[in-house]
Amino acid sequence: MLEDAGYEVETTEDGLIAQNMQPPYPDLLLLDVSMSGIDGRDVCKLLKGHAETQHVPIVMMSATKDIERIARNAGADDYISKPFQMDHMLEIVASRLNNDYEISRPITKQADVPNNPKATVLIVDDESVIRHSVRLALEEQDFMDIKIIESSSVASGIRQVEKVQPDLVILDLHMPNKNGFDFIDIMKRNKLIAKTKIIMLTVDDTFKNIFIAESKGVDALYFLAKPFNVSDLQAMVFKTCLSPTI
Repeated sequence: MLEDAGYEVETTEDGLIAQNMQPPYPDLLLLDVSMSGIDGRDVCKLLKGHAETQHVPIVMMSATKDIERIARNAGADDYISKPFQMDHMLEIVASRLNNDYEISRPITKQADVPNNPKATVLIVDDESVIRHSVRLALEEQDFMDIKIIESSSVASGIRQVEKVQPDLVILDLHMPNKNGFDFIDIMKRNKLIAKTKIIMLTVDDTFKNIFIAESKGVDALYFLAKPFNVSDLQAMVFKTCLSPTI
């Protein structure tokens, strides 16, 4: 599957080989929790504890329902629950390698209601878990027909904005290479998308970010603190999508 997507792949069933890896190190390690010879959690902790290998992104995989907590406690960068969909696997891999893997899946809920307001929403976040949480929150609402597009980086997000011109962008502030304000700077230089509405997700001090946004001349920008409340996100999306563009 990964080879078909253009990746060079090496495999092993022995956890000790992964634990004792030598240069050149892989760009990404997909690590099962249950392996021959050693527990994947121990391998992850060991690799993340060594200066030579701590930079290697590690994605843990397991069929256990507790994989998110396991991966977090082991110091992994992400996780994949088994069984998984091919798109989800490729999305995680691309995100961790800072490559582009864009997903566009329309929501068809209440599509037969002609008076329902319609909107296209772009989610830009390098964390697949956050994108999934936002998607679920929007899928649960029943007051709008929303087409959702996902991007895992600033570069792919900008391409989607230029291509689709969404009604709203839900944007993470902190991402690798370029952050949310870099995204805004790029948008401001393009008159066609400069007025696109944005909800920025951040764990930082909101007032500080508002000050930065105002200094950049950003008008149609709203902030939502993480972790966010689902109803707060839904209400903000509804209000933002229906409000006139400034």
